[in-house]
Formats: sequence, C-alpha cells, structure tokens
Amino acid sequence: MDKLEFATSQVSIMQQELSDLQPELIKTSADTEKLMVKIENDTVEVEAKKEVHPVLISLYYFFTCFGYPISFDRILSVISLI
Repeated sequence: MDKLEFATSQVSIMQQELSDLQPELIKTSADTEKLMVKIENDTVEVEAKKEVHPVLISLYYFFTCFGYPISFDRILSVISLI
C-alpha cells in the first residue's frame, strides 16, 4: 500500500511540474516553428542562388571568350531583367 501512495504522490508532483512548464513549452514550440519557417525560406533562397551561379559562370565565359569585357554584376543585372 505504501508503494501505491508513493506512486500517487509522485504522479501528482509530475503533473504539477508539467502544468508549471506548460507556458514555457508553448513558447518554445512557437519559437521552434518560427525558426523552421526561417530555415525553409533561407534554404529556398540558397537553392535559388545555386541555380543562378552556374548560369553566371557560363555567361561570363561566353562573353569573355568573344572578347567582351563584362562583370558578374552586369550579368546579374541582365538576368534580373529576364
């Protein structure tokens, strides 16, 4: 019987601790969700830059092979018009 009473008191203590931590858990969950959205957005942005990068190099070599001096910045400005 003593074991049952002890277990009951421990469950009661854990329930109180969980109730006390609930606001912190909710805030942490919201912060985590915001961070996941930011990571997803940053990943999309990085992937987009990876796709442009080979295009920049190809255009740069194309123009310089034919004797046209051009900078990467100029190529970026031309690509942004497309």
